[in-house]
Amino acid sequence: MRQLQLSAHVPTLILALAAGALAQQDPLAPPTEPPPFVEIPGEQEFTGEMIARPLQPEDAQRYGLPRFEVQARARAAAGALRAYQLVEYVPETDETVFRVAPGSENAVARRLMAGGEFQYVEPNWRVYPVECPNDPLFGNQWHHAANRMNSCAGWGLEKGDLSVVIAICDTGVRINHEDLQLHRMEGYNAVDKLWESQGGAVNDINGHGTLTTGCAAAKGNNNKGVIGTGWSLSHRMMRVSNDSGGGSSINTLTHAARTAADVGDRVASVSYTGVKSSSVNSTGGYLNGKGAWLVWAAGNSDSKLGGKRDDNVIVVGATNSSDGKASFSSFGSFVDLFAPGTSIWSTSNSGNKSYGSASGTSFSTPLTAGLLGLIWSADPTLTPDDVEAILRCGCDDLGGPGEDNTFGFGRIDVGRTMRLAVEYVSLFSDDFESGDFTSGGWATKNAKPKVLAKASHAGMFGARIKRSTWIERAIDTKGFEDIVIKYNRRTKNFDSGENLKVMWWDGSTWDSVDTTTKLKWTGRFRELPAGADDNPSFKIRFETFGNENRERADVDDVEVLGVQI
Repeated sequence: MRQLQLSAHVPTLILALAAGALAQQDPLAPPTEPPPFVEIPGEQEFTGEMIARPLQPEDAQRYGLPRFEVQARARAAAGALRAYQLVEYVPETDETVFRVAPGSENAVARRLMAGGEFQYVEPNWRVYPVECPNDPLFGNQWHHAANRMNSCAGWGLEKGDLSVVIAICDTGVRINHEDLQLHRMEGYNAVDKLWESQGGAVNDINGHGTLTTGCAAAKGNNNKGVIGTGWSLSHRMMRVSNDSGGGSSINTLTHAARTAADVGDRVASVSYTGVKSSSVNSTGGYLNGKGAWLVWAAGNSDSKLGGKRDDNVIVVGATNSSDGKASFSSFGSFVDLFAPGTSIWSTSNSGNKSYGSASGTSFSTPLTAGLLGLIWSADPTLTPDDVEAILRCGCDDLGGPGEDNTFGFGRIDVGRTMRLAVEYVSLFSDDFESGDFTSGGWATKNAKPKVLAKASHAGMFGARIKRSTWIERAIDTKGFEDIVIKYNRRTKNFDSGENLKVMWWDGSTWDSVDTTTKLKWTGRFRELPAGADDNPSFKIRFETFGNENRERADVDDVEVLGVQI
């Protein structure tokens, strides 16, 4: 299971460390890293009380410990807590609330966690109701509404980390705008190839760039104007035009995106035409290799964009306030997903306190870029594939059921997406590094499936499934919902009608979630229907349909996740 990075802005902080991870440290020595728990006045404040939970039976598999060892550590945890004044024991969750000296919360957490006996030790925070921001024009931003992007629910989980930077590749930005000053990073002029400190001009020569910047990262809850999806993200202007008309070139735009990734920016947002250029896709691959994403507008010509959305760029179409396709928005199998794009209120270049509305996929794109930034804020260790998978899975389905060739994966939903990013629990994972199927608990149809080094996507080993056979794994999802399966797969030599199929079992029927003949490794993150939730009979299966030994599929890095009910 991926653990969230601990930072001051997370409403509920969990110090969830592998057993013994701090065993060599003096928990009372001056910390060499920022304290894991930091008060935020009015949001989360210390109370002089802590909440502790000892290791649980399920932690044996999670941390690779024998069950008797987990039981012994849980008993030791109970003994350690006797040194503190008990406030309450909660039997339903096996949690103990206890008092500590004011100001000692971090020291106590370090000391108790050092023995590897606790699942977590955290403050019993004084918290406050989640509220939407106080920005006075927030009410004009229909796209943030609960029945559209559901942004307030998402911001209750994650508002964005200043270390995550969204690069806006556009016509410049109004440097002194009241809603964009606080978290603005040094800009770059991609035409002149000069940083702002070197004399590169980044002021907005057209007005478009100030609008797009506000969509992604206008500051939230500052009692000014509007709010971007990335409430507290940093933003950087990569100016791509020195022409008042705003025109640019593919080469200048891709140079801007690459330069942003080179300095560590996690997302480059491009609200220009030209998304079908092969150079755009190559640039997206470069950004992925840097741990970043390139997000590009689908365009406003109402064109059907053919192609495959499993590429290196996140392509964004526009919805209207009724959750339909905006009349101007391009669409098709090349478009990944949609975001609101009509009458979008944002920051304006007309003045330092000016705001206005505009329509186009130009504004759907930075709204999406801001959401990518929130996902990475919740967990900076996520790979680009992980982030894209969470983004897609968090979309609200529009059009035909599931992924379709109009809306792709649907319209972005900040609340749903951040819940997935923050609350997913790993129920099963196997990267086949054991070198066999037995260790992972897999059943096989016959002897044809093998764990091989040459079948690996990452690490030493992966699973190879040849001809007509399968591997399957039973996984108890009791107590969990929103079940998803994550995996990497590729195939080779299948003839027409032959393929790899990924399926799940609800206790009576096998249902397909993915059928492929893709030759290159592709990561997938598939949300399963409600029948997979809370199901002790759940299974997954990878099955090949071929008739020759040369026809095969490789599978690696399989994980099943869910959200606790």
